[in-house]
Order: sequence, then C-alpha cells, then structure tokens
Amino acid sequence: MRTVAYPLGQLAALVDGVVEGDGSVTITGVSNLEEAQAGHIAHIAEPHLLPQGED
Repeated sequence: MRTVAYPLGQLAALVDGVVEGDGSVTITGVSNLEEAQAGHIAHIAEPHLLPQGED
C-alpha cells in the first residue's frame, strides 16, 4: 500500500480552511480521536470534544 502525505496548509486550502499553527505539518492519515497517531488529522463535529483533541 502506498502512503500519501500532504502538508496541512495544502489540505486546508483545498477546503477553504484556516490553519492555526504550523501549516507545514505533514498529514499522513485520517482517524478518530481515540485511534489517531502522529501525522493524522481528525474531524471534531461536537464542540465538547475539543479539549480532547488538544492533547
């Protein structure tokens, strides 16, 4: 399986998003908060989960 990686800033630009922090961070996968690893990005739909995502 081939691993694809993108800079966070490039992904944000694709969805007209804004990066708060280092936009050069390399994103290598998508995961939920419980299973996320270094390089993963997660969507947080519920505001009460935000503190958990900051760890």
